[in-house]
Amino acid sequence: MQLKPFLLDVWLDQYEHNIEFNLGASTGPTWTVNDILALADEETRHRFLNHNLVYDRPAGADSLREAIRRNAGRSCGGGPDCDRRLRSGRGRVSESE
Repeated sequence: MQLKPFLLDVWLDQYEHNIEFNLGASTGPTWTVNDILALADEETRHRFLNHNLVYDRPAGADSLREAIRRNAGRSCGGGPDCDRRLRSGRGRVSESE
């Protein structure tokens, strides 16, 4: 199957490299892990550097799910129905549900 080139990708490939300022970029600056850790306090650096890298539940850690639920509650209108949907992992649902 032959797909038409995605014009944005073609343009980005041609123009986004080797320039001083990229005002159209959707990414931030390039940072090293050391650059980021330099912004953290000692306790946070210690937690990061000593964190076990393991597979987690497919649904994500409870602390992450709770943070997402709190944040997503702002976009689905709040209230008990929104809270129930977000806790169930379904997030936004259709009006017919």
